[in-house]
Amino acid sequence: MKRIGFIGMGRMGIPISIRISRSFPITAVFNRTREKIPEEFRKVSREGVDSVPSEVDIIFMIVTDSKASSEILNQLINGGKCQGKIVVDMSTISYEQSMENHGIAEKEGVEYMDCPVIGSVPAAQAGNLAASCGGSEKVFHEIRDILKTFTARQIYAGGPGNGIAMKLVNNLIMGVNMVALSEGMSLSRAIGIRDDTFIEAVQSGGAASKILDLKGEKLKNRDFSAQFLLAHQFKDLNYAIELQKKLGLPDFISSIADSIYSQVMPDHSEEDMSAVIEFFTKKKKDE
Repeated sequence: MKRIGFIGMGRMGIPISIRISRSFPITAVFNRTREKIPEEFRKVSREGVDSVPSEVDIIFMIVTDSKASSEILNQLINGGKCQGKIVVDMSTISYEQSMENHGIAEKEGVEYMDCPVIGSVPAAQAGNLAASCGGSEKVFHEIRDILKTFTARQIYAGGPGNGIAMKLVNNLIMGVNMVALSEGMSLSRAIGIRDDTFIEAVQSGGAASKILDLKGEKLKNRDFSAQFLLAHQFKDLNYAIELQKKLGLPDFISSIADSIYSQVMPDHSEEDMSAVIEFFTKKKKDE
């Protein structure tokens, strides 16, 4: 059975690693803040990233952003320690950084997969995430059984970079939909319509959406406890806009949404992305 290493014990990394460990041996883990590593992994925790490869066959990593992903990958492959092994990067990073990672890994004889996960913490805990993978199709099938331990869907998006590109497209749409939903609910409230009525009516017609299923109760109760951080949505939206600009595509709607997120970031960055509705609440109060 393949030995697995895991890097990144954050909000998503902890439930994902726990689900993997129920079916596959995790023999080495690393997290920059050691205190955040769950008790069951303390015995296999390592002091540095570079000590992980020698004890594993496949390394899963999920870190904050492009900078962290680049740093971790370079530490992993330094000195040829990762040669012949697989690195599955579940981080949401820029398309450009993903392609750079693929190039660096290929030169060092490492199979790198951009394999970001779609879904938030509750989905990770329940094993209902989706994985969007870019890279070698052969490697995708090799890691698929492991992916199944924490995902309901495993999607092969195509060659290098396609996995992260699909995640950025998803989060662009999700971020825009969250803004549209917030604006609509704010108008509904201003008229005097109850939130329950708003939710029932919207979900009964052409404007029905998955995001309202996921965030309706949070919006209704003004419960912004974090499932998917607003700061992460803002970051991902910026990565998507960066890719649109690179390809010469219009970014009107995404840029408007980005501007709205930027204005709530100072007060709500560490809250759930649904806190973007506070932009419209604040505007109403200011008037």
